[in-house]
Amino acid sequence: MHLPTNMELPSLRLDRVRWACFAQTEQVLLLTAQGPSPPLETLLQTANWLEYALGGSLMECIPAVNSLALVFDPAQTDHQALVQQLAEMPEAPLASRSYREWKIPVCYDVGPDWEEVLSTSGLSRAEAMERHTQARYRMALMGFVPGFLYLDGLPEVLSCPRKAQPRLRVPMGAVGIGGNQTGIYSLPSPGGWQLIGQVPENFLARLHAEAGPQPGDYVQFYSIPRSQFKTWKEPKV
Repeated sequence: MHLPTNMELPSLRLDRVRWACFAQTEQVLLLTAQGPSPPLETLLQTANWLEYALGGSLMECIPAVNSLALVFDPAQTDHQALVQQLAEMPEAPLASRSYREWKIPVCYDVGPDWEEVLSTSGLSRAEAMERHTQARYRMALMGFVPGFLYLDGLPEVLSCPRKAQPRLRVPMGAVGIGGNQTGIYSLPSPGGWQLIGQVPENFLARLHAEAGPQPGDYVQFYSIPRSQFKTWKEPKV
């Protein structure tokens, strides 16, 4: 049965979290955490468990900051049946999965917003670059355009407000800071993060081809000079 968009359904408790349920589209059930946002590990564990336990009726479970989007096959189930099924499910087993490590090159010489970042942090450019490359980040989610990487783990000293006036166009591969996160623009798009560098487009294209990183994966940046950025060639396999 087709339900109105954003219609609220009965809430449920799943994996120690109370979730509000909404019929977001004809084949998407949105679960939004009530109360504090669950830890990233809880969201990832719940998403993995649902994809396993619900079998063929669930096509994909997409985690976000405090929500899970369940994309289901309308030929096999509907919003109300899925909510009922979730309410009857046992708690997810406390099992960890392995996550990949990604090393990503960044040319910090082409970042146009260093002045804002250095003014906020009180660091020198060399110190800020060192902090940014030494950190080990965790991919939290993708958005606001396909493939944009939101990364947790930014050193607190590098936290910087978004720009008051967003740019109309940010280049593909730009690395930015927005609040307490860092991220990579996967496509040319508008954007308001403070830009401090750029990933070579060839490297980013290969990254997309490998379908990574994924939520929960770890990312670390390393610095490359402008000359290498301009002439970057992916190794032939």
